[in-house]
Amino acid sequence: MPENQKRAVIYCRVSTQEQAQRDALAVQVEEAQNAVKSNEWVLVDQYIEMESGTTKHGRSEYMRLLDDIKDKNKFDIIVIKSLDRLNRSAKNWYLFVEELVNNDKLLYIYMDRAFYKTDDRLISGVKAILAEQYSRDLSSKINNAHEYRQKNGTTVLINNNTYGYVKNPDKSVSIHPEEAKMIRKIYRLAAQGCGSRTISKILYQDGIRNRNGNQLEESSIRRIIKNPLFKGVVVMNKRHFDFEKKKEIKNPESEWIYHQGLVPAIVEKELWEKANKMLKLSAAQVKGAGWQKKHRELYDFSGKLICGECGAPYYKTFRRQYANPEHVIVEWRCSSYLKHGRKKQEVAEGTNQSKEWGADEQKLRRGQITGCDNIHLKQEGLERMMRELSGQLFAWQDEENMIRRIIKILSEVLLTGETHLKKEEVEKNLMAVRNRKSRLLDLLLDNTISKQGYKSKQKELEQEEQRWTERLERMDVEEEKIRQTKERLVGIEQKLRADGCEKIQAGLLMQVMDHIRVFEDRLEIELNPVALPGVASVHGWIMQKPGALQKDYLQEYFIEVPTARYFADTRIIKKKKKESIPDILRKEPFLTNKELAKRLDVTFSTLRRWLADYKKKGQIYFDKTGGKGQWRVRE
Repeated sequence: MPENQKRAVIYCRVSTQEQAQRDALAVQVEEAQNAVKSNEWVLVDQYIEMESGTTKHGRSEYMRLLDDIKDKNKFDIIVIKSLDRLNRSAKNWYLFVEELVNNDKLLYIYMDRAFYKTDDRLISGVKAILAEQYSRDLSSKINNAHEYRQKNGTTVLINNNTYGYVKNPDKSVSIHPEEAKMIRKIYRLAAQGCGSRTISKILYQDGIRNRNGNQLEESSIRRIIKNPLFKGVVVMNKRHFDFEKKKEIKNPESEWIYHQGLVPAIVEKELWEKANKMLKLSAAQVKGAGWQKKHRELYDFSGKLICGECGAPYYKTFRRQYANPEHVIVEWRCSSYLKHGRKKQEVAEGTNQSKEWGADEQKLRRGQITGCDNIHLKQEGLERMMRELSGQLFAWQDEENMIRRIIKILSEVLLTGETHLKKEEVEKNLMAVRNRKSRLLDLLLDNTISKQGYKSKQKELEQEEQRWTERLERMDVEEEKIRQTKERLVGIEQKLRADGCEKIQAGLLMQVMDHIRVFEDRLEIELNPVALPGVASVHGWIMQKPGALQKDYLQEYFIEVPTARYFADTRIIKKKKKESIPDILRKEPFLTNKELAKRLDVTFSTLRRWLADYKKKGQIYFDKTGGKGQWRVRE
């Protein structure tokens, strides 16, 4: 390249990524390249982007150009189409011109076939102000047009990431059949109390994947459940673009616009509401009571509970107690039951529901897939079982010594942040630096050192002072953390001494337990023969002999526990209670419903349902003759 030949770069920009703008950008680049060629300059770089010119935020190519302007050896001339391609902000325009002048760069506007003159700075600033106001007015018009369209509800904008729907050429929306089946399944599982993690596992096991072929994420499942779109309600005007802040702002809910019927519903309103109610219940458990956080390590039965009837895993669910809605019941249920209901579930061939069922449900109707009749297990019953069994299986060699060992290990882990340098030494070093600064000023006043020497040394001392000050602040923070940690350790030790080591025992049993097979009348707990002696040795436990437990419960690495012992409200127990009603009424025919419910220890609504079954079969009836009346049992 000849020494006197100028080096040029081009900067081209459009505001959006729409197809028309993309085409305009291609033309703009070609025109800029031709301008460089016709002036016999050398093109050394190109800065091309599709971003708004009202701000520097997000304009990576513009920011790169600003950096390269400071490089005196890279280029001499910047070629643009017009001034508004660079900036539509008056403030940013003046800053750009300042960089241009300070670094001896030229700006060539090929539409005018002329170089920009710094004498025109005021005029260009006015143009930038006008361009900025134009962009502001345009943004306001676009927001108003969006709001008008949304209020009228003429068209629906469906995001490409939205499952279950297809955008048609005429801008209408129709249901995507396959994805709709997945969405209905998600809502049915959520309505039964399954959390997003459980639903994700069930869908993956059933071969249902997201659009990328991967497992559906828990966050995606929660968004689907919360989205009112799937019950046929479109929510608009949730956001608007704020020109001054240069970003989208969320509107208050009072300004949201709701439209019913703009899109076809995939799930019924009742199912949508029930699924969302259960989702909020699950979230309340995590955020409110903190149940999972407190019990996850010791009592997480995920992957441990296996159905003895069908071999499927058990999943955790949540529900509210009917008699006391404030009380949340955490319950484990067979996944076959969650997906397909009970074994004896029957559906009429011609029902509307059967038409909406997917492949699994059709197989269920044909008997190729069955549900499960196994029992549900309450979390509190499982916890009580773990505490009692661990206390019988293990014994401490020395409980006091073990508590001291636990606190020592926790101290080593939690108190690693203590500094080797004492706080007094840091304060002393900081004071020494400040004294040196004071003496340095005296030397300057006595003309012992030059101003240049003073400034250089002063800067060094200020940097050193800053380092010691920051270190002292960090030590204050660290001291507070150490104090809080020590208080926490004292609390842990007090808790261990007050409550004993029941939870630690239960946690140890969880480590050595492979599976729990669930049957209606018993739980079969399989222990890992490899892990069992190792864990006992590491944690300082000794295994008690099998004779320490009741003979029926323990075999060599196998424990059998009757369900009645810990799960008194299971169906097998309720079944026995229901079957006892005729015998009780024979002996005491004048019992009232409330007295009978109290005798059986069941809710009044449960008793009424049982009595209705017996009346329907004609086994019992209430004889009102004789004034007060009495129960009659047919033989």
